[in-house]
Amino acid sequence: MKQKDYNFIGCQYYKQSPYDDGTFFITLLVIIGCQLSPVPLRAGLIFEVKTKLYFYTMKYFLIGVLCLVAFSSFAQQEIRVEDALNHVGDSVKICSKVYDTKSLYRTKGSPTILNVGGPYPNALLRVVLWAEVKEKFDIKLEEFYRDRNICIYGKIQLHKGKPQIIVRSEHQLVEQ
Repeated sequence: MKQKDYNFIGCQYYKQSPYDDGTFFITLLVIIGCQLSPVPLRAGLIFEVKTKLYFYTMKYFLIGVLCLVAFSSFAQQEIRVEDALNHVGDSVKICSKVYDTKSLYRTKGSPTILNVGGPYPNALLRVVLWAEVKEKFDIKLEEFYRDRNICIYGKIQLHKGKPQIIVRSEHQLVEQ
């Protein structure tokens, strides 16, 4: 934020407000160099230094925010499969047995359903894997996970009044 123009020995600079992002210190260093330099520096150099510093400051700030968001999205609580209905909308980790599986090849998107916590229609949790996610696995899901204990990471949603987690990455599904 420009407050006042100064001109020393042909060198121009801007006094920074205290609310700036730290460019005041760098600007003062350039000004001191400008006063000591036998060839006067111009405001363009100072503007370039301030612009680059602002760019790098914002870049690292945004990287920090993105990392914080990424790590907080994996901050999931572990719950029992019986409590899934009480945690709709929450990102959770649920470990339980897959009782049965079903691949719906004729349905759009060709989903595979893993019924966790009990057999269909009494499953306590339904895990849905769409075709584009199933391609990432090197196994036939409906056969491999049947009667196995797994951990599912994801956000619980409701489907026809029952809880479900839609798997969007192969890292959300881990065999115990």
